[in-house]
Amino acid sequence: MNRIERMQRIVTDASRADAYRRLEAQIANGAEGPLTDDEVLSLLISLKREVDIQARTFVWRLLCRSKRKDEVRDFALASLAKKSDNHRGLALLYLRLHYPELMPVLAQRYQNDVDPEVVYELTEYVGTSNPERAVDMKIELLPCESHELSDALEIEISQLGNRRHLNELRRRDQAAGGKTIFGRIANLLAERLSDASR
Repeated sequence: MNRIERMQRIVTDASRADAYRRLEAQIANGAEGPLTDDEVLSLLISLKREVDIQARTFVWRLLCRSKRKDEVRDFALASLAKKSDNHRGLALLYLRLHYPELMPVLAQRYQNDVDPEVVYELTEYVGTSNPERAVDMKIELLPCESHELSDALEIEISQLGNRRHLNELRRRDQAAGGKTIFGRIANLLAERLSDASR
């Protein structure tokens, strides 16, 4: 019985989600070894059966840390195509990490998607060839409901933005009446740009 099969036997949703979360953290910090092929296939079975949203999130994150597997690719493509799937962004992350050759087609297909997690993954892909355009796209995602995504955007825009982005953030803050996320990021970006010019 592999590590994933043991986790599948955990009865309560919260405990199962926590077990997946802990394994992902342990693999990330090297305390646990990488997933085996059997474990990746077990995770795919978990993903197909799992109803708990938190558990599904951590299963996807584990898959993103796994090896490339065509069966998971097919499931990720199907998940991405299903507008009602709550984990479309993680499906696209898996594809971006493991099947970069698909990204030009996927970027074209999903460029007007309304799911902020999907658009965020597209900004990461665009950033590899056009970092300035990626920051423009990240600004367009603001404000967003997800605190995790909002925090990531705040950090990334303030670290990657330039003077044109700063002006756009200030314009949006002013248009929204001030004291918005746009203003907060503008202040961080202005501080970084000021430090860089010294």
